[in-house]
Amino acid sequence: MMNWLAGLLDRSLEVYGRLVAVPWRCFESFLTVREKQKAVLRILLIVTKHKIHIPELLPALIALEERHWHEIKLAELFGQALACASETERPVSKYRQFMDRQRQKEEIDSYVKLLYYAQIGNPMICDEYHFKMVLQLTARVVGHTKSKCLRILSTYISHTEQTELLSTLDICSLLRELPSESLKLVSDARCLTRGRVVGGVVTCVSHSDRAVRGLAVTVMLNVFEDLFGPKYGEPSAKIPKSHPSKILHNIESPDTYTSSVIESISLAVTDSDAGIASNARERVAKCLNGDDMKIRLAESFLISFCMPATMNKNREPSVCASAFFDLLFRGLRGQERFKLAKLREEALDFRDPLSMSSKLITNTRTYQGSFLSTMGKRARIKLDETQSGINVQIPIDDILGSFLSFAKDKPDVSLALCVEVSRMILANGRGFDTRSSLSRQLCDMLASVGDGTPVAVEMARLMVDNMKTVIE
Repeated sequence: MMNWLAGLLDRSLEVYGRLVAVPWRCFESFLTVREKQKAVLRILLIVTKHKIHIPELLPALIALEERHWHEIKLAELFGQALACASETERPVSKYRQFMDRQRQKEEIDSYVKLLYYAQIGNPMICDEYHFKMVLQLTARVVGHTKSKCLRILSTYISHTEQTELLSTLDICSLLRELPSESLKLVSDARCLTRGRVVGGVVTCVSHSDRAVRGLAVTVMLNVFEDLFGPKYGEPSAKIPKSHPSKILHNIESPDTYTSSVIESISLAVTDSDAGIASNARERVAKCLNGDDMKIRLAESFLISFCMPATMNKNREPSVCASAFFDLLFRGLRGQERFKLAKLREEALDFRDPLSMSSKLITNTRTYQGSFLSTMGKRARIKLDETQSGINVQIPIDDILGSFLSFAKDKPDVSLALCVEVSRMILANGRGFDTRSSLSRQLCDMLASVGDGTPVAVEMARLMVDNMKTVIE
């Protein structure tokens, strides 16, 4: 019953919260009564969640004796009440002093809980001083307390720009011990995504836990955008003309760091979880070449097919094909001109084919009798005026989308479509030498026999001469 009433109150305040004033006398005498405290706190948490200010609430919480703070929900209520108030300096100062006394008494668990739950309601309750205290405690505590410490640090970093002190943390060790909390911290503090830390995150991209995998992918997408995004990375002037693609240029270089980043991204875009894969494809597609479809073809095939195969990762060919099409066409399908383009701007003129002139009718001497009588009957048949013909004004984007959706559920169709699309793009012999770039990757792909071998063989047939040169 209590859950039902709490849900009803929550939904009601969501609609009428701005019109509600809550009198403090309804709760004043029950806040410290152990039998009533949990129910009262639950109601007050719902009220303050909807930013309904109760002026007497903060002073009442600050005035509570220390023995009442065994109920940790009081800390969360304090944070939410603080977010509703206009005057916060004195309550915040008092609360921080109270937390510090707990820390000085070596009540570390209590100190961390008071800060953690108050920060849920109001992130700014943790200042630089307490951030440094928690940073020092992280190496000393274990279990749930360490987990809360990392979340406190992550929340603080997400609301400030002070990240230089985090270099004292052993992130690689934390990634093994508490992957979820550590990845959230690394995601918020992008300064940590360097060297060995990235290597630790890469291992989490294949984690069995979907939540951990999703956080790891987010971190690696940030790194990928820093390296290859349109606003980051090496200026195009520094890239040799023979390698107009930053991605292809880096994958062919012996740089282990960038190779590991691209490898992790290839696992992300072909992930079995639709949410992770969709988010990864959307962000990766923005970093691919948007001017030359031949370059984009090589980049898309490399990331969606070649990398998973050479890493011996079990990826369904249909999933790889889906990733390939998304990466290849997402830039094109995002253009406004393409969205508005139609198969035909004007509808076809569907006239009655029986009312049109026929050469057979003119030759009456040859075709007499039954033929003429039949034609006469057919001519008298009237077509339904409401009958509609083929819609040729359908947007090309809709046709492409339907075609790709159909191919996703049929592996043979999707792989054949990959080859045919590549054949059409490669038909133009001018521009970037896609065949040479893909040939090197296909040789590595063919060396690792797996589910993607059939499409690799068909792609290799498109560039036999280049494959021969690479092999020799």
